[in-house]
Amino acid sequence: MQKEYDLSLPVAEAKNPLVLGKLLSIETLFRLNPHWMLESVEEENGNFEAHLKDHVTEQEFSLSGTIAAPEKGRLVVTLDHEIYQSIEIFTTKENLMGVVTYGCTEEELTEEVERHVVLWLRSVKEYLRMYLKESLNAKIFRYVMNKIVLTMTPSQRKISLMLIRITVVEIIVILFIVVGYVIFVLK
Repeated sequence: MQKEYDLSLPVAEAKNPLVLGKLLSIETLFRLNPHWMLESVEEENGNFEAHLKDHVTEQEFSLSGTIAAPEKGRLVVTLDHEIYQSIEIFTTKENLMGVVTYGCTEEELTEEVERHVVLWLRSVKEYLRMYLKESLNAKIFRYVMNKIVLTMTPSQRKISLMLIRITVVEIIVILFIVVGYVIFVLK
């Protein structure tokens, strides 16, 4: 069964067209999955074998398949998996789309499996959103995302996000103390 998802990413606004085969390697694609931790991946001539670990169940498993970019704005990943058989991400004139081929009928497709795919496609969309702009801010964020965030496990990402929030609150409190000291004590 095939299901199409509109990812609502306005690619028509991009200065440069998205070259999906260049931006999304198989390693990046699996690291963007919010439920899987990538242990290792071997890729050769478009074929790959990835060793993954489910974040929730702690179950280790392997996925193999092929990855191809037949056109500039199209990426096709074929998986040897009983649930996910293929994932295709492509650009239309206006939008980014995703098509997932499931190895089951629509009645057998569980809400949890579909939610998992939707979250995965959303994270791919947000990752590609960084490449629509060429500002300094976007380049810095892309660097941080590629070199730091994507190398973390889902647990590490949550912990680092919590630490960043706490640090921002600490900085704001320190600024209030300094401003209060300058205004009320040094007057």
